[in-house]
Formats: sequence, C-alpha cells, structure tokens
Amino acid sequence: MHPRLRLFLALAVSGLLFSCSESPETSNTGESKSTGVQDSTVIQTYQNVEFIYSENDLNWFGRLDVRSGRDTLITLNENDLELAAYRFILDENVFEVGDKTYLLIKWDNRPEPHGFYVFEFHSGNIKLIGKTGPTTAEFIEDIDNDGRLEIGGYQIHCQASLLEQMDNPGWCLDQLRVYEVGSEIVRDPAVEAEQSERIRLNRLGRTELSKDVSYSELLPSQVPVECVIADFEILQAFEWKSGNLEYVLVSSRKGPYSTTENHGEDRDNVDLRIAQYFSEGGVFKLLWEETDSIRDCPLDMWMGVLPGSIRLTDLNRNGITETTFAYNGACRGDMSPSDLFVVMYEGESRMALEGLMMLKFDNFGKRRESLHSQSLFDPDYSRIDTASMTSQAARREMEGRYADENDFEGQPVAFVNFARRLWLEYVVEEEFTQF
Repeated sequence: MHPRLRLFLALAVSGLLFSCSESPETSNTGESKSTGVQDSTVIQTYQNVEFIYSENDLNWFGRLDVRSGRDTLITLNENDLELAAYRFILDENVFEVGDKTYLLIKWDNRPEPHGFYVFEFHSGNIKLIGKTGPTTAEFIEDIDNDGRLEIGGYQIHCQASLLEQMDNPGWCLDQLRVYEVGSEIVRDPAVEAEQSERIRLNRLGRTELSKDVSYSELLPSQVPVECVIADFEILQAFEWKSGNLEYVLVSSRKGPYSTTENHGEDRDNVDLRIAQYFSEGGVFKLLWEETDSIRDCPLDMWMGVLPGSIRLTDLNRNGITETTFAYNGACRGDMSPSDLFVVMYEGESRMALEGLMMLKFDNFGKRRESLHSQSLFDPDYSRIDTASMTSQAARREMEGRYADENDFEGQPVAFVNFARRLWLEYVVEEEFTQF
C-alpha cells in the first residue's frame, strides 16, 4: 500500500479527518413511522405531524392530508395525483440545510422520472414549498453551498441508442434540471450550467482519446531481456513507437510467496511492478517504474493490474505518450473494499488517484451498477463536506472515492478528466479476487 493512502486511511480511522458532530441525515430530530395501515389508507408521522394517504389505487395514493392534532394543514388532491406512501420517511426523504428541514414526497410520472412535493419544517411549523418537475434526482443537497437545498437530475431517462450519442460530451445535457428550494421552488440556471460543464469535462476523459498511438502486445518470450526482472512473472507487455524512440511497457508480479519471519506462522506476500522502457541505439533503458506490495498478510490477499485498464494516449498531442493503468490490492478477511490506484505517467512525470473501491453489493444487498456513466457522482473525497457528519458516516463516504486530485494540479485538464473516467470505469468491485 502506498504511504499516502495508508496515511489517508489511518486518519479516517482515528477520526482526525472528520467532525464528531452528528450527521443531518442520521440526526434524531424527528421520527418517521407507520402508525396505521389499512386497505385504503396509510398514516405516517414526522415531528408530531401526520401524513394521511388515501384514495389508494394499486398502492398509489390520490390524496394526501397533512394534519397536526385535529387540524388539517395541507391537502393534496390534484387530478391524476399518484403518491408513494413510504414507510421510512426519515431515512429516505428528509434533508437538512442550516436550521431548516425538508421532507420530499414523490409524485409519480412513470415511465419518465418522478418529481417531488417539498415540505419545509421550521420552528415547529410545516408548510408546502411547492412541486418540482420530473427529475432523476442525481443529487439532493446544497450543492453550491448557498444555504439552500438543490434537487438536480435529468427530466427524462437518458438512454443512448447510438455510439455517436455516447461519444458526444454534450449529449442529454439539455435535459438537466436543477431546482432550488427557497420561499418557492425555482430552476437554478447557474448551478445547471456549472454541473453541465462538469459532466461535459468528465465525459471528455473518454472522448479525448488520441488516435495516433498505435501499439502491439508482446508475448512474454518477446520482451527484451533488459526489461525482464528475475522472479517476476510477466503479466502483460506492449511495444510502440513515438518519434524516433521505441517503448516497451511491462506489467509483472512476484508471488504470492510465504514467509514465517517475526510471526512463527506462514504469512503471504506479493510484489507488483509496472515499468516503461525506451530504446536508444538498440538498448532498452528504464524510463520509470511503479512498484507496490503487500507484506505479511494472514488473510485473503490480492494485488494486480485490472484487466483492460492499460491505456496509451497523447491527450495533449505534444508527442509524449501518457501511460495510464489501474490496479487494486487487498489483504482482508471481511467484506471491506480493495484499495484502488489509477496511475498516469507522461514521460517520467507521475500522477495518481488513490482511494477505495466500491463493493458490487451495498449493505442492503442491492446491486451497484458501474459508475462509468453516472457523471454526477463525484469521486473526489476532498470535495465532500464531512464537517457535519459522524466519523462513521464520513468513512462510508470514502467508499468509491479517491483522496484528492492534487497530483494533477498544473497539468492539462484532459489528464485528470481521463484518469477520473478510468476510476469510475473500474471502481465497482465485481468480485472478491484472491490468490
């Protein structure tokens, strides 16, 4: 494990990265429960306010009465109204921004995305703020830190049917909507523009691939002798030309192998090495090498380059090849995610994203799909506001994210966009690989 990632994780465990204040999402400011379920009515409560769903039609409700004591405060009964009566309002639909609490009730718009009625709780009072348009709800938070809740997503289900659509960085962005909750619900064009640009730049990490770096794969027996390290098994090797130079990239691994030193019982070890060489005058010399290892592991162990992740590009078209790859490693006896590294070299300059993978199934057994197309997921942990989270909640936010993008400061923006895209492509851990 790289020292920087080890420090990042150690600080998280010790709680030094996080505030010990209570998370708004887990605070006990209110209680949500179903107090009565009948064939035609569901009653739920939050902060002594009753939400009474009625006019049930196949579990979609055509009327909602909001009641405090004997007083009915709000009634929703629009034509064609269909509401979902959730059993756990607090867990799924309550959001806090500053001293205000918002509760979202979903209205049905199938087969297109649903929308939300937004209620505000403040100083013991409840009022209906308004209704959003249809949204896939990619985020529900104060995303621009202006003290107001934003609800952002696409107003249709964007499903690319053509390759040209998938490769168009602006595809479907005209369907992005961000609703800001204040005294009323309005669209926020500034946040829409900011999020659209971020999504577009993320997508450029895929579509800015250079077309002029052609390479061929080598068999282990074809790798030049200068590029072979004793006791390391060659996993994959490539060769290509750039300018007047020839290059060879070799991915290799030693192990697993056992040791008994300092423990009195077998412990497993593995060493990983990715190295790039260049030829000048017919002799290959080392340009750079990336090494990592796991030592004294008594549990299940794995370390290796992720299949298909090695990419050769010239994103800024300066004649210098960028070599990018992803690898993961783990020594574990539980359901914890692997460490993930996305490393890019341009010449001898190294840049990397280092963090944690995300398990294929979440804690509730729900399958997580690839984040490759989910452009609104921010994988940069340094941009996540953990100040009001518990240490446990903040640690959960680490899953699927890297520590920061500091290595890419001062580099072409295409570099970090490409590395981020590769991270999202490989961050979901499909299976627990082990030796």
